[in-house]
Amino acid sequence: MKDDIKVVTALPNHCLHVELEDGRVGIFDMRPHLGQPGLEALLVPAYFAQVRVLFGAPTWPDGEDVSPFTVSAGIQLTASA
Repeated sequence: MKDDIKVVTALPNHCLHVELEDGRVGIFDMRPHLGQPGLEALLVPAYFAQVRVLFGAPTWPDGEDVSPFTVSAGIQLTASA
């Protein structure tokens, strides 16, 4: 899907650098989402840095994830295809 995440990298201040399947590239600020139940572990910078893509979503080792649609709707674009 066009909103799926292709590449994700953790940045300082709980932000993610993402590349979407449709070629959009940008920064997604996770800070507004960290208060949600189940995402408390992401407050630890070393754990936050362990983000990977699983089934098109930014995902962490214990299964925390963010919907690709949420990321797509909230990124600040830095470049595009």
